[in-house]
Amino acid sequence: MTSQYRVEIYCAHSGVRMELPWGNEEQFKDGVAFLRRTVGEPVHNAKNKPDSYYLETEDQFVALMEFRSAQGVKRPD
Repeated sequence: MTSQYRVEIYCAHSGVRMELPWGNEEQFKDGVAFLRRTVGEPVHNAKNKPDSYYLETEDQFVALMEFRSAQGVKRPD
């Protein structure tokens, strides 16, 4: 994934780790704000890598996907 507007999420309920891209800076900033309100600060951030967020529940994952859908961001393949 080459998008500069991306985060990594880890879903504890399923054991799945993925990178989620956003199409532009505004969507990305809104997405990061949503994640911080929902799950808190990133659990890992390193230079040249996307920030990582830990989602404990399936409900958190569903809420994130619904938020992205409302933004018009397509679900990752």
